[in-house]
Formats: sequence, structure tokens, C-alpha cells
Amino acid sequence: MFDVRHLGGELWVRDNLAAAAWNPPDGLRPIDPPVAERWASLAGYLHGNELERIESYGDALDPLLPERPHWYLGILGTAPGQQGNGHGKAVMAPILERANSERVPQSLETCVASNRDVYQRWGFEVTGEFRVAEGPQVWVMVREPSNSV
Repeated sequence: MFDVRHLGGELWVRDNLAAAAWNPPDGLRPIDPPVAERWASLAGYLHGNELERIESYGDALDPLLPERPHWYLGILGTAPGQQGNGHGKAVMAPILERANSERVPQSLETCVASNRDVYQRWGFEVTGEFRVAEGPQVWVMVREPSNSV
């Protein structure tokens, strides 16, 4: 997933302390090999019902995302011990600013309540939620374009 977003989307990194990987509003740029082939090759590494769980997650998530073009935050990570120091916001800010100027919404999902609260402070609102069998509660969040980051 990281490679797909790195090669086909937007990846922002700060001093090896945080990274944000986004899918652009017009979709991932073509990559070689294509995304479908990458997923097919990944299936061989999955065990038990992992592929079914991944597909079930996508089936639950997709209808809750905005139908109109939007930036999708697929991955945001901050190094342990560095959370709360602004690194996550720093790697999100370029796309939040760009989305504001282009008047394009942004979306994400999280299964961590404390992350949900941070995203809400950044202007994201919970627009849906679901729970996949044997999985955590997931909140889908959308941020409409604004004049601030």
C-alpha cells in the first residue's frame, strides 16, 4: 500500500519522523506494475482469511467516502515518542493547503479514538462509521475546503 501511494499518489515525509501518503482527487497515477497486479501478488503472502477481511473492509469503507473527487489520506504515521510534536500536521499541511486552494475535500478513516480527536481539531468531521467482523470501530472523516489549515 505504501509503494502504491508513493509511486501513484503523493508522499510527504518529515525528517524520518512522520509520513503522510495521499491518493489524489483524480486517482492514482499509473504505475508499473499496475495496482491490480500488485494486489494480486500480495494475495500470495496473506494467510487464512486476511484477503477476505481486506476486501470486506474496502466494501464497508467505499460507500462512506465522498462521491466527488477528493484527496484521500491512506497512511499517516509518526515515529513513536514523537507524537504530539506537530510532525503529523507538518506532513499533512501541504495537501490540506493545496486542497483548500483547489476547493477539494479530503477524507480519511481511523480506528483510534485519540487520532479521531486530533483529526477533528484539524477540521475533519466524522461522516460515517462501521465495524468489520473481528475488527475495530472505524470512523470515516471528511474535511471540507476552508481558509485555514
